[in-house]
Amino acid sequence: MREDFGLVEFIYWFLGTAVLISAVVFFVVLARNLFSLRRRGTEITGTCVAEKPTSSVIRYKGPDGKTYERTIGGGKSGRIASLGQEVRLVCDPRRPGNVSRPPVAASEGYVYVVMAVLLSALVIRLLFMPF
Repeated sequence: MREDFGLVEFIYWFLGTAVLISAVVFFVVLARNLFSLRRRGTEITGTCVAEKPTSSVIRYKGPDGKTYERTIGGGKSGRIASLGQEVRLVCDPRRPGNVSRPPVAASEGYVYVVMAVLLSALVIRLLFMPF
């Protein structure tokens, strides 16, 4: 480590490390959600209740009997349903807010795991050798 490691460098190091740790947590949560949907997800049906420019708002009844609304779509996939149209979904019975369109691909979860591992390696490197 350099001897002139001042306050400004420390602030940059701290903020950069915090952002990377946040990204690791983000990717781990995404992977966990996908793997739990693949493992214990059940198929349910929802209804499109609103349309946004690039996505659809889907209302569905979870396994716990409560009604949920989620925005699904966006990006390349765009809107997945028109207003009033029924949509097949996969829902996690333990966490009914965790929902996706079938099929749920395991490969996407593995990509998130790889990203988390790579970013974790960078975080460890930054923690032990800041500069």
